[in-house]
Amino acid sequence: MCRPVIKDETQQQRGSAGVPEEDTTIHMALMLKVNNTLQEIHLSKHEMTDTGVERLCEALRENKTLRYLDLSCNKITRDGIKCLAELLKKNTTLEILDLTSNRMEDEGAFYLAEAIQLNDCSLKALAIVSNNITGEGLKALAAAIKLNKGLEYIYIWGNVLDEDACQRI
Repeated sequence: MCRPVIKDETQQQRGSAGVPEEDTTIHMALMLKVNNTLQEIHLSKHEMTDTGVERLCEALRENKTLRYLDLSCNKITRDGIKCLAELLKKNTTLEILDLTSNRMEDEGAFYLAEAIQLNDCSLKALAIVSNNITGEGLKALAAAIKLNKGLEYIYIWGNVLDEDACQRI
């Protein structure tokens, strides 16, 4: 007798794209939707891509307790950063975001700058070390920081620092 194939929630979340590398990220996202105690999560060196970040952001829209999110050393590009920036515009609990050693580049920096410049952005510390951001992206971030009095720390080393960007920061 044949048994029906039952998809678990992870397979349904993954959809037809079927990205098995993102299974743990999807499980974490599902957990974050319902968890009301976790304040810190480290997903460094997780090989997370933009797809995983998208799922994580969907969950974090509902999460009101997470304060520290470490996504360092992954494969997140400007598209994933765009999702995070949209999240930052609405999330009022996230205080520390570590995006060290991803693939953000200038366009990702522009998305972050747009979110950071809002007064209700709750970030206090942002790490964007080694993301191949040039002077243009860093200047946009510097301008945004001037408008946000809550952001206390930003870590930028390992990017392309030109003289003009250094003077503005």
